[in-house]
Amino acid sequence: MAIDTNHLRPWRAIRRPGPALIVACLALLLAAGGVAYATTISATGQAVNLVDPSTASHKAKVDAAGRLLVGDGAGPLTVDGVVSGRPAAPSAPWRASEDIQGSLVAIAGPSSLPIDVTSLSISTDATSGSGINVYLFAYHVASTATDCSGATSDSTMWHIRDAGDGVTPLSFSFPTPLQWTPPANTKACLLAEAATVSTTTMNAVGFYGG
Repeated sequence: MAIDTNHLRPWRAIRRPGPALIVACLALLLAAGGVAYATTISATGQAVNLVDPSTASHKAKVDAAGRLLVGDGAGPLTVDGVVSGRPAAPSAPWRASEDIQGSLVAIAGPSSLPIDVTSLSISTDATSGSGINVYLFAYHVASTATDCSGATSDSTMWHIRDAGDGVTPLSFSFPTPLQWTPPANTKACLLAEAATVSTTTMNAVGFYGG
């Protein structure tokens, strides 16, 4: 008796998945499940754990895009490119350029925040041998004051002797700023003085706070 085999579908062999497909599936599972694999998966299908040598349960993790996750205790962070420490620019800078001739001149303040000085320069038209003394004084005023009139003296912050005996301008920078913090419930003022009958110009730069 003949058997009609036309209605039977031909049997086809099931192809084994290739290495590339296995690697792709494994990567998908790792990304979806948050498994702690931090390095890329190679063509051989191998993956490497990055673990804390002192605590094996502490493992590095990658996100769904394969980027390394880092944390500081406040949550996961990502790092892209080069990270380098750069000091932030002061949020409240100040600068002053004042001509001083034998009297006190306010150059910063009044401020309830500390006053910081980062650089100073002075120049004078005095002749050599005149022995000019240039000062930067710390003063304070009442917390309600709107200028430095009638300020109370506290200390000398900076002093250079015989400025007229050298070549001017003279420039000074302070990597660690000169800082004046006023007494409680007062405001800070910085006043400059040049003990000379000749005109001395002071240029100063700094910031409030810190």
